[in-house]
Amino acid sequence: MRRKIETCPDAFRNLVAALATKGLAFAEADPKKRLSTGFEVVSEPDIAAAVKQRNFIVSRNIPHERWYSATILDDVIAFARDACPLVDCGYGVAADPA
Repeated sequence: MRRKIETCPDAFRNLVAALATKGLAFAEADPKKRLSTGFEVVSEPDIAAAVKQRNFIVSRNIPHERWYSATILDDVIAFARDACPLVDCGYGVAADPA
């Protein structure tokens, strides 16, 4: 995934924008302190920050009271649909890991 972000920064930015339109963003938990070997040439701040990420996770808070409602499946399905750009990206990386 990191190599794809480095080689296709605009595609990554489009992914971030697509997620943002649905109110989703990557969690920024435990990034690497510095760029990994082979990625030292990444100079754009947003791309460097992405390359430092250990995981690419999105989440959405669902109010506790909805967990016990008949509409919880609607919430889960809506989240899954909204996160599809990330899933599609992951499948693309798996198919072409370059």
